[in-house]
Order: sequence, then structure tokens, then C-alpha cells
Amino acid sequence: MRLKFNIFDRARLISLSLGGLSAFLVMCFGASIAHWAGPWTPSAYGFIIFNAVFSLAVVGLMATAPLFHQRFGKPLFRYLVEPLTEAVLTGMLTVFWFSGFVAVTVVRPVECPLSVCGVAKGTIAFSFFALAAFGLLFAIRLRDCLYKHQLKRELANKENMVSVSSTPQLLKGDVPLPPPPAFPSTLTHPVVNPGLPVSSNGA
Repeated sequence: MRLKFNIFDRARLISLSLGGLSAFLVMCFGASIAHWAGPWTPSAYGFIIFNAVFSLAVVGLMATAPLFHQRFGKPLFRYLVEPLTEAVLTGMLTVFWFSGFVAVTVVRPVECPLSVCGVAKGTIAFSFFALAAFGLLFAIRLRDCLYKHQLKRELANKENMVSVSSTPQLLKGDVPLPPPPAFPSTLTHPVVNPGLPVSSNGA
């Protein structure tokens, strides 16, 4: 069975891959800065390393949840592939990466060896790439949530219109139809046996 991807699915896969790669590089660069600074490592780099590890866990979960849902069909995996769940997770990552990007930009080392300064600049650059990737992914999944909600509302409106149209209603000025005439009952007349004579008094 061949899967069909629209432009939003392609953008989601690209953003997810770019976000995971950027988070991995930020984790490596941040660990290098922490190893160089030792006990004087700014807390911003500890926070950015936490962002990278958490982002890698979320990316791995989002990448494997559809496969596990298709294979096992567990309710937990079904909830993980919902657009609302991914929108919440990517929204959290967007806020975290924005805070981390601002923090490492403010505390970047000024007087340092050339290699360390290059690593610090790389940390800032890939933090921005991660912020852009997860921000785009959040926008895509939020759009999917709104589209799904709009589709459900349109479907509910169509069902209401069908139920209303199936019920006969009188328009303005219409006169209701009279009830059908009641047929006379045959029990009001005496039943006569043709084989017996009938008396004059009907007995």
C-alpha cells in the first residue's frame, strides 16, 4: 500500500527531521562548552542540554508512535498520533527552545579559545534552527487541529440539515390536509341470511 503525502505532511517530516538533527548538534556543542567551562558552566547551557535531550525523546516518540499504533493498535499510541497531542508537545518545545536560544545568546563566552567560541556560536545557530523547526511543526499540527474541528462541525451541520429536511413541515400559508373520511361500519345494518325468510318486523 502506497502512502500519499500532501504538502503539510512533507513539511511535518522535514521539520521533525531538522528539529531532531538540530537538537542532537546542540546537545553535542553544549556538552563541549560544559566540559571546557567545568564548574563555571553557565546554567543556560545546562538548560539547553536538557532541551536537546527532551526534544530527542519527543522526536523519537513522534516518529515511532504511528508505527507502533499500526502494529499493536494500543489506545496510548492512538492518542500520541493525534494532532492535538503533537501540537501540545511541539508548543512546549517551541517555548523551551525560545528561552534556551535567548539564554545562550546572552551568556555566550567572549574571551575564549577560537575553537570554543566557534562551538558556542554553533550552539546559538543550531538552537535557532531547532526553534524554527519546532515552531513550524507546532503551526502545522495546530492547523491540523483546527481543520479537524471544522470538518466535524461541517459534518454535524450536514446531519442536522438532513434530519430537518426528512421531517415534513408546513410552509407559511399552507393549510393542513383534512383527515381521511371514516368509512361506514357494516355493523350498523342487520346481517340477512338469504336462505331464511325475513319477517315484516325485521326479526
